[in-house]
Amino acid sequence: MPAWFDIISLDPDGSEDKEGIEKSKAVIDKLIEDEIKDGIKPSRIVLGGFSQGGALALYTTLTNKHKLGGMIILSSWLPLRKKFPGSVVDTNHDIPCFQAHGDSDPVVPYTLGQLTSTILKGFLANHCLLYTSDAADE
Repeated sequence: MPAWFDIISLDPDGSEDKEGIEKSKAVIDKLIEDEIKDGIKPSRIVLGGFSQGGALALYTTLTNKHKLGGMIILSSWLPLRKKFPGSVVDTNHDIPCFQAHGDSDPVVPYTLGQLTSTILKGFLANHCLLYTSDAADE
């Protein structure tokens, strides 16, 4: 199945496909640059995705050199999380964020969404609130 990068493990301490993640990030960064060259302001660009796409959207938004309009993360996680908060571009510390995760997701464990939310709270001014299928977590 085509994918943005190889999922080696979804265990918080498991290995990750750093090369594949960075390669896919470069593809999205190029799309963003093309939009900006076409006259779209970075503040009008929002990245979002579900599962692996959400993971890439989150990683790309936080590490992009432009201050983007926001990010939407659905049933996802922060890849290469050990690089954070050091890898966050300064202009993106206060980017708007929406995170939701099904508490019965059979693929991406809810605990991974919770871990991502906890990590983001540590360095984002407008940290993502984690919403579940039942109610807000906070």
